[in-house]
Amino acid sequence: MIGAGNEENVSQLLLRKISENTDAWGDGLSIMLTVLTILASIVTIISLLGLALELWKRKVSTERQELIIKDLVRHLFVNAAIMEVIRMKMEGQWEKMHPLEGVFSRFCVLDSDLQLGQIRVKDKQYTKLHSLSLFLRNYNIMSQLAEKHFNDPKYDPKEKELELDDLLGRTVRITDEFLELGKIAKLNINNDSIREFITLHYNEKKAKRQKSLPDIRLSARTGNRAYYDDKLNLSEIYDFCILDRYDDIRVIPFKARSIRAKILSFLEA
Repeated sequence: MIGAGNEENVSQLLLRKISENTDAWGDGLSIMLTVLTILASIVTIISLLGLALELWKRKVSTERQELIIKDLVRHLFVNAAIMEVIRMKMEGQWEKMHPLEGVFSRFCVLDSDLQLGQIRVKDKQYTKLHSLSLFLRNYNIMSQLAEKHFNDPKYDPKEKELELDDLLGRTVRITDEFLELGKIAKLNINNDSIREFITLHYNEKKAKRQKSLPDIRLSARTGNRAYYDDKLNLSEIYDFCILDRYDDIRVIPFKARSIRAKILSFLEA
């Protein structure tokens, strides 16, 4: 039979054991919660890093899309300026003169740009992107035809002038289409951003140019010829681009055909 003293000792022993076990379990739980907290923090950090990386990739991709469109518009801008030079140098003598071979061929857009595959649009807007690709392909075809026709002394002079007007109209139309595509694709492509891009490009070119521009008075432009003046407010830069290209674009007279060439032409007819 356990005495009162022994009962008190047993009770104290049990209480001490329970206290020890409780403290040990509490310490274990505390450690487990600490580990879980650390793991949760690591997962959160990894998720945030993944999100940041995705946003960075998307930002770079968006910037590249904008650069593609802006540079294509700049290319069209230069083409339009060269057409102005051709018009000035031909002086209406379409049947006697022609630009040096290769001028119109350089109007063509690169094959890699024809597909516009790097521009992201929603499925419903793909038709717009595809349509613009077709416009560019047809632009290349018309540029190649102009190259052929303008170097053919037998081609109708009036048709040459009409072709130049048509090619300029296509240049303007495609520029407008690119501005619309930028809006659809939610890119920073608009009149202001295009004007800023082209102005920066030619300001740098002005700074590097060593010789003075030709001292030529440019005539007033109307219709499609005034598109870059009116739509994009680039009159000063457009004037510079025309004069900057003036000496580079050569227009030469057709060579007098030999008697043999005339006979062959007569026989072919």
